[in-house]
Amino acid sequence: CGDELGGVIDQLVDHAEQVGAPVIIDNNPSFRSLFGSIEYQQEDDALVTDFSSIRAGSLLNAHGGFLMLHLRDLLSNELVWDRLRRFFRCSRLQIEEAGTVMADGYTVPGLMDGMAAFAVDGRTVLVRNHEYKAAKDATGPFTSKAVTGPSYDGMQPGGTTSLVIDPTTGAVEREYLSLAGTLRNCAGGVTPWGSWITCEETTDRVNALLTKDHGFAFEVPATVAISRAEPVPLTAMGRFRREAVCAHERTGVVYQTEDDAQGVFWRFTPDRPREFRTGGRLEALRIRGFQGDTANWDRRDIPVGKPLPVEWVAVDDRLDNPGKQARERGAHRFTRGEGIWIHGDRMWFTATDGGAKRKGQIWQLDNDVLTLFAEPDDASLLENGDNIVYAPWGDLVVCEDAAGSDVDPGQYLIGLTQAGVPYRLGMNRLNLAELAGACFAPDGKTMFVNIYDPGLTLAITGPWKA
Repeated sequence: CGDELGGVIDQLVDHAEQVGAPVIIDNNPSFRSLFGSIEYQQEDDALVTDFSSIRAGSLLNAHGGFLMLHLRDLLSNELVWDRLRRFFRCSRLQIEEAGTVMADGYTVPGLMDGMAAFAVDGRTVLVRNHEYKAAKDATGPFTSKAVTGPSYDGMQPGGTTSLVIDPTTGAVEREYLSLAGTLRNCAGGVTPWGSWITCEETTDRVNALLTKDHGFAFEVPATVAISRAEPVPLTAMGRFRREAVCAHERTGVVYQTEDDAQGVFWRFTPDRPREFRTGGRLEALRIRGFQGDTANWDRRDIPVGKPLPVEWVAVDDRLDNPGKQARERGAHRFTRGEGIWIHGDRMWFTATDGGAKRKGQIWQLDNDVLTLFAEPDDASLLENGDNIVYAPWGDLVVCEDAAGSDVDPGQYLIGLTQAGVPYRLGMNRLNLAELAGACFAPDGKTMFVNIYDPGLTLAITGPWKA
């Protein structure tokens, strides 16, 4: 940098000519005014910057002196207040902004949802979904740069980003756009060979905004190097409001949830293991001999803990209305199927508004035996569970997706013991947005989770109980 800029040094603060200690008054403290900012310039179709474009905030300008702030203003902005407390604890100032430009020139998108962590070449790679709907104008990752390279549907703002993290220091080394041009990328799932299946929770068809039909799954490799996935829709797995998937390690069979009040639970068996593009068998779950409703809305047709043998009905319609055909052939609905995770032969998935009070259910499937694992029907215990992950200590961690309730307007991370007993693990105190994408680093020491909006990825370290 020094050679390129002729040896220029960017001096952020200069008090050489000042008599006495500086006194800085910030009457309207914001993130940028306190911590500083980074300016960008347009070059061709990208925004660029360097160290000479760093601008000091009032914290640096007050170095060696006094900074006067109104406490009420600070407390009304939780993001600023939280970052200021961190600065006081560690005496280290890091200038960064939400919506900053990534290593490939695209903007970090918001609406952060499902996510997973992978061990790749000595690094932790997070692959993260962004749940943007169809848009006419540039938004999401394309606010700083028009799309170039592989994209499923032009400038449509859904897709995934990937973060490369040093597991020793926790530093983010780079961040980049890893899938472009999709829509409503809600959740997904990991494959045993180290890729992420991201899911479009929409069935939008070609229209004035869209050049292609949507409603598919896409495979995204986890890579340390900046790399954009080839946006190939996995059409054999069906086209529906897919929320999440999990892949059985031994067989390669993929299980899928559908976020719809009349959604079914899906199974896809590829013709060739590890290859989802070349075709396979699509089926939907049917509970053997059961004539009731799994939702338990009007009456408790299925009690918690009762094992129910299941079978699978073949579905030939992949692209038009596969759910309708599945139900006509006897498949049972699971109302608003969302998160799913597998550990060994057992998997768990959420039905977000199941139960008499519609506060959510957790189901368990183990070798074709289905069990209603948990249905608290109590917002103070679990309210509309969404993403789910198996924790290193053997419990489940569930992200709530609730709009708030009379009991508590907050959004929580809920733990579920192996007996299905819920407990509160964490709460979003920044705002009322959902917590999403909870997952654990490959070594099990760090849990990553997103605040959906405005879009923040948090790293939470243990120690976790054994």
